[in-house]
Amino acid sequence: QLLLFAACTQDDPMGDNGTTLPEGMYPLELSSVTLGAEVSSQPWGADSPQTRVCENPNRNSSKWDGDETIYVKLDNTDEIGEFNINKIDENITVTPANTVYWTKRTDNVTAWYPANGEIRLDNQKDGNLAYVLRATASNASYNSPVTLDFSHQLAKIRVKLTGEKAGNVNDIKIESYTYCTNTNGAVSTYRQSVGEIAMYKTTLSDNADCWEANVVPGKEIKRFKVNNGEWVDLSTKVTPVKGNVHEITIDVKKASLKPGTDGKFTVNGGDVLIKDYEGTAPIVVNGTATITLDNVKLTTDGTAMEINNGATVTLNVKGTKNSLTSTNGSGIGAHENSHITIQGDGTGNSKLTVSSGEGRNVGVGFITVTGTTTYNYGNIDISDVTLSVTASSGGAAIGTTGSVHGWANQINCENITIKNSNVTANSKGGAGIGTGVWSMQHLSMGVISIAGSTVTVTSGDDGYGWSPACIGMGVVECGTPANGGVTIEKINIEKSKLNLTTNGRCTYKVGKGTVHSGTATITDGIYVDGNNKGKDGWNP
Repeated sequence: QLLLFAACTQDDPMGDNGTTLPEGMYPLELSSVTLGAEVSSQPWGADSPQTRVCENPNRNSSKWDGDETIYVKLDNTDEIGEFNINKIDENITVTPANTVYWTKRTDNVTAWYPANGEIRLDNQKDGNLAYVLRATASNASYNSPVTLDFSHQLAKIRVKLTGEKAGNVNDIKIESYTYCTNTNGAVSTYRQSVGEIAMYKTTLSDNADCWEANVVPGKEIKRFKVNNGEWVDLSTKVTPVKGNVHEITIDVKKASLKPGTDGKFTVNGGDVLIKDYEGTAPIVVNGTATITLDNVKLTTDGTAMEINNGATVTLNVKGTKNSLTSTNGSGIGAHENSHITIQGDGTGNSKLTVSSGEGRNVGVGFITVTGTTTYNYGNIDISDVTLSVTASSGGAAIGTTGSVHGWANQINCENITIKNSNVTANSKGGAGIGTGVWSMQHLSMGVISIAGSTVTVTSGDDGYGWSPACIGMGVVECGTPANGGVTIEKINIEKSKLNLTTNGRCTYKVGKGTVHSGTATITDGIYVDGNNKGKDGWNP
């Protein structure tokens, strides 16, 4: 019973075993603030308290940098205390700048960083990541220094980039609240607006680049933009949780070109993707370009892909569902001083079907013109692709259009080269691979070269009983020999499988077609696996 009447001691300063303390006599003391713990499975996890002034090298945890001020409040008072974080080497100490005093033997302690007020979230790209930290200690005792374990009240979004264009990215933005309010470590977005948040580009400890921003928890992240482009929806939306890092991986590819207000895909040059399109918009190329087709099904009245004067086009074929169809023009038609390259990722991975409309149109190749001067055209190169081409009448499936009314003095075309491909060509009057029906003056073509490929050609007559070769010349009807003719420099075939079908009055499947009038010349002859088959023609 004597204990019930014990004298006043430090444990009972009022001497009555009460709960209150004299005002202004017992200052709050802090023993330590917990530093960020290294974690591996869940960065910034709620069960791994963090503090923040700067990030540790792996950017999965945080640390004090020194000279910060934290704010502290006891539940039983309205005053807010301020404590300074001091750092010498890696040693952290806490000193009061404006302390608060106990008024009860036990009380709840709340601490936060930074000061109360509005926290800007919209621009974090320069590394000024936004932070709100909070720590609580329940039923803390006035006669023992308090330890505070801080944790993040915001969430971190981390974006990692993959894909062929990842190295070209210099800006990433996500959409969320652009400001929040910090009140004693509690985050609020009352009356705040949603907008774009510029992310900070940094490097992880494994030297992997990433982009980071801290956001308000609970607000779903639905979309992003790259290099100030259009907003793109995330395939999997993210709902941030406070204290957690949420990693998003974005595959950065070329943005798909869209038809313009004139209803056309206009390509003025550069590296262009046309993806997941089905419709009637033709492709018009005005300058040298690399164009990737990926799941494109295009049907139009005019030329499906028209390559204007002087442009060199490299056409990358992705996937197996690509077609360019014209009902009244050429399939892929190029004008003067232009070159065409069609390439894929292998015959099983890349497939393209091309069809021209009625008339002397070309499936894939050059649109010849009328006139009284010399007109020059470039190369056609085909590699590592499955290509099926149909020319309806007069033009070659792969080569040139048939001649139209008028009088061209001289048409010069360069080479046709096919490598490691599976090519099917169907034509009438024009060759499957070579020249179209020619009824004007002079047409010359360079070397037709086929290597390591399977080539299937069906060539039909021109409607008058005259037939082209499958590979080489279309029907030649240039009037008298003095008025013109067709010349091919050479036909060279190596290690290839040929499936060739022709009919009508054509004698050869490879070489010259029907020569109705004019001249037909294969200057250096026909070679198959190094064997000379002559200068007129050869039948496999």
